[in-house]
Formats: sequence, C-alpha cells, structure tokens
Amino acid sequence: MTVTSADPPSTHVPSTPEGPQDSARRIRERRPPSDQLFRGVARAGGTVVLLIMLLVGIFLTRDALPAWREAGLGFLTTQAWDPQGGDFGIAGVLVGTLLIGMVAISVAVPLAFGASLFISEYAPARIKPVLVNLVDLMAAVPSVVYGIWGCSSCSRSSSWSASRARACPAGWRPTSAGSRSSEWTTTIRATHWRRRRR
Repeated sequence: MTVTSADPPSTHVPSTPEGPQDSARRIRERRPPSDQLFRGVARAGGTVVLLIMLLVGIFLTRDALPAWREAGLGFLTTQAWDPQGGDFGIAGVLVGTLLIGMVAISVAVPLAFGASLFISEYAPARIKPVLVNLVDLMAAVPSVVYGIWGCSSCSRSSSWSASRARACPAGWRPTSAGSRSSEWTTTIRATHWRRRRR
C-alpha cells in the first residue's frame, strides 16, 4: 500500500502590489519658540562671524596687492629687510616661525600625552576631577598669555642663574669635587655658594 502526499497549495505573490503605492510621510517636529529663537540667534551669529572673516580677508588682500606688485614672489624667498633701500623679505621670519612651532610642538605633545595618561590611568579618583578642571581652565587661557609669561619670567630667572654661576669662586668647585661628590652635586653646591653665605 502506497501513501501519496498531496502537494501543498501554492500561493501567488504578485511582483508589484496592485493599487496606488504609499509615499513616505515626512515627520515634522514642532520645536518650542525658545528653541527656534536660539537656533535663529546661533545661525545669525555664525553668519556674522563668517562675513567678518571674509571682509578681513578682502581687506588684507586689497592692502597687500601693492606690496606684491612691488616685490613679487621674492618677498617670500629673501631675508633682506631694508626699508630705506626698498628691499623687503620675510623668509627669515617664516623660517623662525616654523622653528618656533616645531620646538613648541616637541615640548607640548609629550606633556599633553603624559598629562592625559596620568589623569586617565594613574590619578586618584579624588584628584582626577580637579586635574580635569585645571586642564580645562588652562586650555581657556590664550596661548599669547603663556608666551608673555615665559618671556618675562623664564628669561629673567635663567639670566639670574647664569650670572650667579659665573660669579662663583673657582675654589669651590675642586673643594666640592674632592669630597667624592658627583658632578651634579658639585655644580649645585658651587653655584649656590652665595645663597648659603647669605
């Protein structure tokens, strides 16, 4: 006796549905008046800033055209700066700016990475918020302030230390070195002789 199974009923699915297709409806979110006002003010402020920058660029370009016509591309490749003779060049200034930027980056990048690693990995939980706020405050200060502070403080202290080192009596160095002190200890003792005497 053989058992035959009937085939399951097949359903026909049309490739394209019949009738008009529904289009995607756009959802409009109604913002409160305060959000609309803030958005308008922010957009107006950004537009004003862009216009000011554009006007500054146009002003600088217009005033620089006579210099470009007079000096040409040699203005960027020569180092001579003689207003009486009519020779102008900013190659030295550009090279100095690049060197200063490289020195600043070489100092700032290791300090920034070290500070971020210390705050995120090694700082105690009680001190971490204080350090984060301190870094934020330091970032808010313009860089020119740090530059002025460095020129006024670091140069003065370094020149004062150099003058003290030159004024140290020569006899103190062999005396300190004779006591089996290291070179660093000898330098510290010799250069701070006047301070200990006072």
